[in-house]
Amino acid sequence: MQSRSSAYWSVALCLVLIVAFVSPLRAQQFTATIQGIVQDATSALVAGAEVSVINISTNEVRHVTTDREGAYVAPQLKPGIFRVVVERAGFQTATVDEIKLDVQQTRAVDVRLDIGGTSETVTVSATVAPIATVSSTISQTIENKRVVDLPLNGRNPFSLATLSPGVIPAPGSSPFISGGRNATSEVTIDGISNVNAENNVSILDLNYTPSVDAVQEFSVQTNAVGAEFGRLGGGVINLVTKSGTNELRGTLFGFLRDSALDANNFFSNRAGIQKGSFRRKQFGGNIGGPIRRGRTFFFINYEGVRQGAANVGTFTVPLPEWRPDEPVLAERDATHYGFVGGVARKG
Repeated sequence: MQSRSSAYWSVALCLVLIVAFVSPLRAQQFTATIQGIVQDATSALVAGAEVSVINISTNEVRHVTTDREGAYVAPQLKPGIFRVVVERAGFQTATVDEIKLDVQQTRAVDVRLDIGGTSETVTVSATVAPIATVSSTISQTIENKRVVDLPLNGRNPFSLATLSPGVIPAPGSSPFISGGRNATSEVTIDGISNVNAENNVSILDLNYTPSVDAVQEFSVQTNAVGAEFGRLGGGVINLVTKSGTNELRGTLFGFLRDSALDANNFFSNRAGIQKGSFRRKQFGGNIGGPIRRGRTFFFINYEGVRQGAANVGTFTVPLPEWRPDEPVLAERDATHYGFVGGVARKG
């Protein structure tokens, strides 16, 4: 009876794990949102219009309908390039193309429908909004081009957070943001917190530092962060990793840093000290593509590090004059000797 009960519990646990892995995570914080209002040529609100939000890279489609106020909202979108298609009987089909969504961004895309047949299509290209009109959060997005192209000693993508005003780095931990302690800053990867709990040391160590080539982009929020981010008084770094698309793509990389290519520093050179030996090799690559086009994708990344160093150190040792007299065994007569560090000295 006990073995049968254990089997039932094992099956139940497996089902829970399967559901957890295949179900979408609705509370992830790295996603973006497209919202807007649909109007006709006379600025009248158009209710009941069908809105399709399409991810250009993967052909994933989100279908929503405008309410009686002509408004629509498409939340939980992965950062990327999108297309919005609006259809309504009696109107021409309207398409807004090349809509770039950054991590944690809410972007307004208003659409105008002109009278005509649905077989007719009006296509416009979206422009980058200079001012965020639907959010009070002050943030800066570090896009993939800067993540990959800018030089990084050690290839730590979080180092690029210092490109945002008010951010001071703290190697190995969350940075100081907007004058707050680094223990009050948050760092997330794909919506999951990447910091350890504070152990009363005012430092939040990072659990994981992703490879530069696996980072799609990240945003640095320095003020007025959203309500979904708790337990912080500084700012938020919100990073999203790459995912596969309908095209098979991959990259290879290799970086070498060798002391043979470096010059000696001024002080060691003046003292006649040779430069220390240092060698770091970083190499790897990634590949991503479709498993089932438009439905399932994969992305694999690998980075290896081989490092060795011989550093010059300076130490202070006692002078010969500081050496004590011959030690005397403490067992002879402890009343006539004083003890210093466990060795008896004659008094």
